[in-house]
Amino acid sequence: MTKITSVRPRTERLRARAERLAAAARGTAVLLPGDDDAMALQHELDIHGLELELQNDELRESQIALEASRARYVDLFDLAPVGYLTLDTAGIITDANATAALLFRTTRSGLVRQPFTAFVQPADQDTFYLLRKELLTTAAPQSCEITMSRRGARPFVAWLDARAIENQDGAPALHITLSDISDRKDAEKALRAASDELEERVATRTADLVRSQDGLRLEIARRAESELRLQQSEEQLRAILDTASEAIITADEHGCIQLFNNAAVAMFGWQADEIRGMNVNLLMPSTEHTRHDGYIAEHLRTGERKTAAGPRQVRGQRKDGTTFPLELSLSEVRSEPFTRFTAILRDLTERQRLEDQFREAQKMAAIARLASGIAHDFNNLLMGIIGCCNVANTQLPGTHAAALAIGEIKSAAERGAALTRELLSFGRQKATPAAPMRLNDSVRKVVGMLGNVLGEDIKLELVLSPTEPTVLGDPIGIEQILLNLAVNARDAMRGGGRLRVATIATERTTVTATRSGVLPAGRYVELAVADTGCGIAPEIQAKVFEPFFTTKPIGEGSGLGLYSVFGIAERFGGAVELRSEVGRGTEFRIVLPHLSAARAEHVEERTPRRALSPISANPARMTVLMVEDEHLIRLSVKYMLNGDAYTVLMAPDCATAERIAAEQAGTIDVLLTDIVLADGSGGTLAEQLQRTYPQMAVVFMSAYPTDMLVQQERIPPGSSSLQKPFDEMQLRAALYAATEADAGDSATA
Repeated sequence: MTKITSVRPRTERLRARAERLAAAARGTAVLLPGDDDAMALQHELDIHGLELELQNDELRESQIALEASRARYVDLFDLAPVGYLTLDTAGIITDANATAALLFRTTRSGLVRQPFTAFVQPADQDTFYLLRKELLTTAAPQSCEITMSRRGARPFVAWLDARAIENQDGAPALHITLSDISDRKDAEKALRAASDELEERVATRTADLVRSQDGLRLEIARRAESELRLQQSEEQLRAILDTASEAIITADEHGCIQLFNNAAVAMFGWQADEIRGMNVNLLMPSTEHTRHDGYIAEHLRTGERKTAAGPRQVRGQRKDGTTFPLELSLSEVRSEPFTRFTAILRDLTERQRLEDQFREAQKMAAIARLASGIAHDFNNLLMGIIGCCNVANTQLPGTHAAALAIGEIKSAAERGAALTRELLSFGRQKATPAAPMRLNDSVRKVVGMLGNVLGEDIKLELVLSPTEPTVLGDPIGIEQILLNLAVNARDAMRGGGRLRVATIATERTTVTATRSGVLPAGRYVELAVADTGCGIAPEIQAKVFEPFFTTKPIGEGSGLGLYSVFGIAERFGGAVELRSEVGRGTEFRIVLPHLSAARAEHVEERTPRRALSPISANPARMTVLMVEDEHLIRLSVKYMLNGDAYTVLMAPDCATAERIAAEQAGTIDVLLTDIVLADGSGGTLAEQLQRTYPQMAVVFMSAYPTDMLVQQERIPPGSSSLQKPFDEMQLRAALYAATEADAGDSATA
């Protein structure tokens, strides 16, 4: 229908022109219906003939315009200041402009049907290969610097821009733009040489200056021995004072300023000319005036010479009225009939800030140790609770009211276990290594669980980057980030709203300042989580990432959610950006470095892969000696290992375990022990029992992660360890892996 409506006006126009031409040729009006049939037929034939002639005229005009346009395009293509090349997917040149032929000192026919790599220097072959691979894989434009060969001339350095296109047949092809940057590279080389020469001259001059400075210090020491010689060297002393990093101020016995060096100018904001002759009271708060004036009055009354016993802390006042802490060293010099007071001042603002940071770091370290200790004890309790819930559930039908209540208890305990993981992560000094991962895949998996977290009154939107970006991280960390941000968003949208989760591939061309420091220019992937909630007040936005800071009522928040988000983002080499407006919502952006395909392959090759031992469907019967001082945990483990495959011996402490081992008639296959026991250490107990049972495998249990235990030297590296709370599958897998590893070591020996 569209084609018909577009052609009909043109047909009617040609018809009208033909009618007018026919009428002009006959000198009569156009025939109307009802005229003689023969005349009408002749008229129609004449009209059709004229229409065909008009159409032919229009076609000839269009052909002439097309040829002119094609000639202009050929001129622009051949006379372009850069070389244009078209390659097929195998890297064969299929087309080239005159500029490209000129760059390579050949003809266009000398380029076409030649492999592009024939003109690439051997050292840059891999660079072009990776560029072509990246271009064909991602279809994203690529650029690089590459050295090219040309006939009868030295190689030249070219800047190459490439993009993926389709040729006239619709087949994929590569379009390459080449620019000769050899002159620019030569200029840069010359500039670097000049810079190196300048640096060498600056280094030589600096060494001379250092030697001169040493000489000046020696001169100062000599001149300090004689007040007369010091006065004679006033001009030289002035230069020394003005280069000093501390503020040096000299005043007479009335408190009038005589000398004000450059460091004092920078420190107080007064120029030397405008402060000279003014009273030193201008440089101190009003609360210090009385004490200072009293000291001067006492000196003038008694004439007693006084010198401060050492540096002391005072407060100074700048020209703009702001006050700041100072370290003051004051000395008095008398040269009859004059008395001079010299003050050396050091700004303590930065030192006090560093001291405050150090105290804050000590406080956070203490909090981290406390949090880890609480998490350790809490994990033991949670494992017992979860284990008892599992035992009770096996004894009750799933529809039983008590079973439903027990399920709620178990869910609450599992949520508590998640909280303890956050506490332990807060107290850890060593982070789990990250690995290459597709961010979209991890986000999809977590978003599928967010519906239950958010509720029915919050609409969830998911927008993923079409480029499928790769970052360095781990799925568990992404899960923690999204769950923590989703919970915060839910609490901010009590009356419902919208939560938008998006992944965005970006490129930052400048350095970006963040709470974690600075992000250099480069390619990044942003994980954006935006809600339409109540927003965050500006005065507390700087505090939301601090550990244990929360605006929620007591009992509703741990204050570790956003701190964990901040820590995970830093561990992945990224940062967190916060945008919020009260009443309109909040957006968190987790900015992570983009990992190219080549870099991801390199990291994966260097990342060790730990082989997991399969669990035997019918394991051989083994005897397990379990040592644990928590009764509920012993009960849970006994239930997990209940069956024909295991004989479980229980002990609450080291002494009982040693007695059971001594009375045991057969062998003990595995020692399953807690790290910290009431009367000793699980590691020490394992060493003692292995003297009697050298083939016995050892599996340690602890509420702390394995890497933390190894770092603290509580267990040897490579030891089998279970982090509480664990389930039956994890326990059986650990026992099987430990016995298999022990059997393998014995066979090797």
